Amino acid sequence: RLCAEYTELGEQLGITVALENMPGGDTTVPYSCAEQFLKLLDKIKSPYFKVCLDTGHANWALPTGELPAMARALAPHICALHLHDNGGTWDNHFLPYGGTINWDELCKALGEGGYTGTVNLETGAMRQMGDALFEQYMTFQCGIATELRDKILAARA
Repeated sequence: RLCAEYTELGEQLGITVALENMPGGDTTVPYSCAEQFLKLLDKIKSPYFKVCLDTGHANWALPTGELPAMARALAPHICALHLHDNGGTWDNHFLPYGGTINWDELCKALGEGGYTGTVNLETGAMRQMGDALFEQYMTFQCGIATELRDKILAARA
C-alpha cells in the first residue's frame, strides 16, 4: 500500500519512486526476487514506480547464479543500480569482482534486458587512508564502474 501511495505522490511531483530489493539470505524476505517485484509492478502500473537493483542484496538472497536472471527480468523496470559484491552470505559491500557475483553474466543480462540507467558502485570507503591513496582508490573504483558500464552497453548492441 505504501508503494502505491508514494508512487501517487511521485506522479504528482514528477519524481520516480524506486523500491530496492532486500537482503536476508533467502527469497522469503519481501522483494528479494524478481517474481515479487513483477507482481507489484503489475499492480501499481505506473511509469513513476521503478526498481533499484542492489546486487549485493540479491547475491545474498538468491540461490547461487540466479542474479543475472533477476536482472534480465527486471531490467526494463530498473532505474538505479547499487553495484557491489559479497560472498553470498552477508552484505559486505566489496568492490565488484571481490566476491562471488559473475559480473560478465550480470552485465550481459542488464544490457540484453535494456537497462539504460546509471552505473553506481555502493562500496565501503577507506576513510583511514591518506588523501593521495584515497584518490588512487577512487580512480580504481571509477575504472571498475566504467568497465561494467561498457559491458552493459556492449550487450545492448
